[in-house]
Amino acid sequence: EEARRKAKRLAEEEELLRRAEEVRRRREEAEARRKAEEEQAKKRAEEAEAARLRAVEERARAEAERLRKEAEELARQEEERRRRELEEEERRIAEEEARLLKEQEEARRRAEEKARRAAEAKRKAEEEARRKAEEEQAKKRAEEAEAARLRAVEERARAEAERLRKEAEELARQEEERRRRELEEEERRIAEEEA
Repeated sequence: EEARRKAKRLAEEEELLRRAEEVRRRREEAEARRKAEEEQAKKRAEEAEAARLRAVEERARAEAERLRKEAEELARQEEERRRRELEEEERRIAEEEARLLKEQEEARRRAEEKARRAAEAKRKAEEEARRKAEEEQAKKRAEEAEAARLRAVEERARAEAERLRKEAEELARQEEERRRRELEEEERRIAEEEA
């Protein structure tokens, strides 16, 4: 009877140990599955974050490319506008120079005609020599005044052309500085957006 009780107790203890081992094995399997699922979830989250970052980077590159092309187009348009303005200014200056040259030629022709008429009058009327000489002096003074006026007009035209040239250069420099500052601000904004 004692042997049977011992055998029965041993059997019960073995059953308990077997059940404990089964419980431990199941717990370890559950823990392994949980860790595997956590690892998979972490991997999926990392892949999703990487995809989001790639999308953000791609959008930033696209935006930078759009801004670069927009800046190039603005620069091209500005260059075309400045070229047209300079061409118009050069045309206006050329017209002004042509007008001044025409005035000078007309003044020279008038002076030559006056001199010719004065010489003919002098030859025709010797008795009026003194009066003609006085008239000639007056004409000479008038011609000198006219020549001085024309020289002054020509000098003013040259000064105006130089002023306009410098003004055009200053405007071009200011516009270039403004575009450089805008581009730097845009690049800074993009860098902040990327960051």
